[in-house]
Amino acid sequence: MTALEGEAIVGMKTVQIFDENTLILLDRCNEGSVAMIQAGMRVRVFAKEVANNLNAAIVFLDVTGRIVTLQSATGGRTATIQEEIGGVPKAPVTVFIPDDTLVDIEGVVSSGGSYLCAGRYVRIVLEPPVIGDPLTAKRIFVPLDQDAGRVNYINNRTLNITSNNGIYDVAVPSGAAIYRIIGGSQVPADFDDIAMGDTVAFSGLEVCPIGTVGFEARVVLIVN
Repeated sequence: MTALEGEAIVGMKTVQIFDENTLILLDRCNEGSVAMIQAGMRVRVFAKEVANNLNAAIVFLDVTGRIVTLQSATGGRTATIQEEIGGVPKAPVTVFIPDDTLVDIEGVVSSGGSYLCAGRYVRIVLEPPVIGDPLTAKRIFVPLDQDAGRVNYINNRTLNITSNNGIYDVAVPSGAAIYRIIGGSQVPADFDDIAMGDTVAFSGLEVCPIGTVGFEARVVLIVN
């Protein structure tokens, strides 16, 4: 969940948390409790204003933002995360990422963090207690990016694409899911079904280092 631009509240605010009505989330699948919240913790709160009071609906014990720097450290790496809530930048946060931290990319989980680099947007679930400097990562979620464009040419399993974001290469690994849109339905297709001039939509991740290599698609839709 992300606040829309203009919805973020900046500054120190008092928020009411209810034992039965406030959802405390450690990650996508695991709930916490109000008793786990301590003074000094970093949290994200989604609240509703009622009679000039802010009542918390959901409290996230995590850090969400874009990686600014990533440096080697003993037993792992240290990341500086630029948080931005509702279009409002917050002070950078330092998080220690142990070498065995699991990275979840749309349900595909791995360790090692080869997809972590400066410029990557991440949501970091923190190791309790969620307090201290630096904080410690427990699990990292990486959302997929999406784009669409016209195929200029094909080289092996790489598509050269022109989209609203420019001209760049999109690698399509052998394990990528490929579909053709026929009559509003997605029909399974092969990479060889993609031709120059086709319009394709795709989701995946920019290859590290971001902005210099290209894009790796996880899903490709042949639109025409």
